[in-house]
Amino acid sequence: MLVPTKPTYLVAFAVILPFGGALFSQPLAFSRANDDRAAPERVVMMTATLRTTFSADRVVVVPVAGWIAGARSVFDVFTFAAIGHLGCAAVSAFLRLRPDTRVPPAPRPREAGPRRSVWKLIGRRKLVGLAGVLSIRTAIMLRLTLLPLAMINDYHGGYGDVGLTAALAAGLEVPLMLVWGYLAGRVSREKVMILNAAIYAGYLASLVFARSPRDVLWLQIPNAVATAALLGLTISYVQDSIKGQVGLSTSIVDVMTVLATTLAAGGFRLFSGEASYLTGFVAAAGSSLLGAALLWGSEREPGAPGWNAPPGLRE
Repeated sequence: MLVPTKPTYLVAFAVILPFGGALFSQPLAFSRANDDRAAPERVVMMTATLRTTFSADRVVVVPVAGWIAGARSVFDVFTFAAIGHLGCAAVSAFLRLRPDTRVPPAPRPREAGPRRSVWKLIGRRKLVGLAGVLSIRTAIMLRLTLLPLAMINDYHGGYGDVGLTAALAAGLEVPLMLVWGYLAGRVSREKVMILNAAIYAGYLASLVFARSPRDVLWLQIPNAVATAALLGLTISYVQDSIKGQVGLSTSIVDVMTVLATTLAAGGFRLFSGEASYLTGFVAAAGSSLLGAALLWGSEREPGAPGWNAPPGLRE
């Protein structure tokens, strides 16, 4: 923004930005800890509600950023983003002044010790489930990488079709996240995630047979249905990884984001080319189905709660 050069860009994105990215999940941890204290029976719904803001920003903020870039300069978009982050910092500072918003630090688990790793605290069954979530997130990341390229190369659309597709999916996700968050408080959260991972795999496979931007736009309906559940509910699922350690558990969300992005990059390299990007959707569909299978397997391990156990009685 202040020094618009390539070295500045590289330093900002490769050195400075990762520090902020590592703290991305902690506001979610603060919200979860506060909800656990104030309304524990509604934590899944509240987490899903909070996640809707990330979809809403694609509906509202992305067009505004595009208008700024077109009317003024791309570098003014960075100014716009910086002002937004400063606003978030101001809100966080204000909350620190209010005693009713302070969350006491969680007690250290009794099982923890110098030789006890975080992964051992999670347990084998939950690790299998987390592997399933990682596989699903990899499928989502791979689709996010492939679809804009396929829209131009395979579906012969334009940049406007890319933006319209993203905006339509995000607009549908906002109310659907609230619906899934409400339902997850009444039925098995894991069952909802498995169902929607299968729906998402079907959506990804259908993209292989799409022939025009209009076909892709219609497919955003099942995409929004599945993505709304998978993005909203997987956060609360990961937050339950280590009992009583919401901040530590939520940090796994950031770890998964890095791993999923890395795996998606590898999948993009292996399963797509300049001639067509459609093969990559098949790989993403397989990753989503693998995630569903791992989540199902984690629920079927010996000693795991029954499939129809009420959410409040599940581990």
